[in-house]
This record gives sequence, structure tokens and C-alpha cells, in this order.
Amino acid sequence: MKNLFLLLLAGVSLFACRPNSGSGSEAISMTLPAELPADFVTFYQKFHTDSLYQMEHIIWPLSGQTSVQVDSTHSEKQPTQWQKESWRMHRPVDFSKGDFLQEWTPMSETLLIERIRTKGANYALERRFAKSGAEWELIYYADMQEL
Repeated sequence: MKNLFLLLLAGVSLFACRPNSGSGSEAISMTLPAELPADFVTFYQKFHTDSLYQMEHIIWPLSGQTSVQVDSTHSEKQPTQWQKESWRMHRPVDFSKGDFLQEWTPMSETLLIERIRTKGANYALERRFAKSGAEWELIYYADMQEL
């Protein structure tokens, strides 16, 4: 059962990070909470639709965590430094399908934590965004992991 769930998570990760395959006409509506700063909402939408913009708004190497499979039933979290050369673009996630939930934790006016977790299971990814000067940037990324 756990292997089936990990396979599902891998599929979702590929979907969320897939290359942009269309003309943009199938845009996903990204409704964000009203309490997020307006300039962050604009940044977040452009970050997910413009690959050059995304690459320019990540602090490289990007600190974070990855989940490494130890054996057939166990994985463990390991610190990592995501590299520009192997980065998989983050694309919008369609939350209207109900498979995933998005949670926001504003730490300050210039630091926001986003968690995207599976509905009904204890797995999530985490991204941290910070405002440096006038620009928002991705400063941390932990891939899909058991909480």
C-alpha cells in the first residue's frame, strides 16, 4: 500500500513540475488567499508561467530537503542543495480537483511558507519565499515527503 502511495506521489510531482506543453490556453486558475501581499500574488503567478522568470527568482544553490528511499518501506529526509542545472520547473497545480491542499503560513510581510499536501495522507512539499528588496524569491524547497 505504501509503495502504491509513493508511486502516486511521484506521478503528482511529475505533473506539478512538468514542462509547459501547451499554448497557455489551458491556464490553471491560481486563487491565493487575500491575506497574501498583492505583489506576491503577481510574483507567484508569473513564477509558475514564465520559466526564465522562475530561474531568475531562485537563490542558487537552493537549500532544501529531499526524500531518499532507504528500503522498500522506508525513506528518510536529507538536506540538499538544489542546482540550477538539474532544476525541474514548477508549474501551477490545479487545486480544484481536490487531490491536494495548499496551506500558507505568513512568517512576516517578507517571508511566506507554502505547503502543498496530499488530501487524506501525511505527505507534503514545502516552499519558502522571501522578499529581498523589491523582488520575491524562492529561498527553500523540500520535495514531497512524509510529514
